[in-house]
Amino acid sequence: NGALTAWSTSSGQKISTMQETGSAITTLAVSPDGATLFCGDCNSAMTAGVLTAWSTSSDQEINTMQAKGSPVNALAMSPDGATLFSGNFNGALTAWSTSSGQKINTMQETGLRINSLAVSPDGATLYCGDNGGALTVWSTSSGQKNNTLQEQYAIFTLAVSPDGATLYSGNSIGALTAWSSSSGQKINTMQETGSAIDTLAVSPDGATLFCGDRNGALTAWSSSSGQKINTMQETGSAITTLAVSPDGATLFSADEELSVWSISSGQKINTLKDQHVNTLAVSPDGATLFSGDYSG
Repeated sequence: NGALTAWSTSSGQKISTMQETGSAITTLAVSPDGATLFCGDCNSAMTAGVLTAWSTSSDQEINTMQAKGSPVNALAMSPDGATLFSGNFNGALTAWSTSSGQKINTMQETGLRINSLAVSPDGATLYCGDNGGALTVWSTSSGQKNNTLQEQYAIFTLAVSPDGATLYSGNSIGALTAWSSSSGQKINTMQETGSAIDTLAVSPDGATLFCGDRNGALTAWSSSSGQKINTMQETGSAITTLAVSPDGATLFSADEELSVWSISSGQKINTLKDQHVNTLAVSPDGATLFSGDYSG
C-alpha cells in the first residue's frame, strides 16, 4: 500500500519510487518551484493520517508536518508557494508554512469530511467542499469564512479557472456546476445528474473542463458554453483523479490504470501503470508526474 512514484511525462517511464509502501496516499500537491512534493495519507482503518514533505530532487522525505491526527483528504497550494492548505476527514481546515513546516492557522477545528480544496489564482481565496454539500469560501489572509454556497449533496471535487472568475464543483449525484467567484452565484448547471463526480481539471487556457466520474466516464466540457464537447471514455473503473500538463497538451487520468491522453485528439496515447492510483500531481515544468497509490 501507499507507493509514491515519479514518472517522466516525455518517455512515460518510471523515474523513481520515492516510497515503496505505506498508508494509502489520498492527496498530493507540488510547490510552484517544483522543489517539494507534499503528501497526505490515510491508514487502512481510515482513522489516522500524516502530512509529509518530500524533496523532488533527492526523493527523500524532508519533513513531517502532521505526525498524527485525522486522515488528510485534500491539499491546495498558494500560488506563491508560501502556504499549504490541508483538509481532513474530521473537517479540520489548516494553513501550513511550507518553509518551516509549522502550522500557521487552524481555520476550522472540526466539521464534516473535507473532500476538496482549491485556491484562487491571486491567492486571496480558498474554496472548500465537504461531505455535507457545503461549498465554503475563505479569506487566506484572515483565515475567516466569507461565504457558504450550499449544495444539497456531498461535494467531491473543485477546480478554479485560470483567470479566477469561475469555480467548478462536482458532487455525489453527478451535478457539474459553474459558480461566479465574485458573486458566489451559480452561473450554470452543466450537468444535472449522473454518476458521482470525483475529479475535475481545467486546461491552462481555461477553455476546457475535464470531468471524471465513478462510472469511468471521462468527458470534456466547453467552459464558455457549458456544453459537453467530447466523451474521451464512455465507461470503465471509477476515475479517481485527473491532472493536466502545464502546456495543455496532455491529460493524465487514474482509475485501475494510469493513462495518458492527447487533449487535441481526445485519444489515449499511453498507459503508465495497471494498478490503482488515487492521486496525481504534475511538476510546474511539466517534466514529472507524481502518483500516489492505494496499492503499490
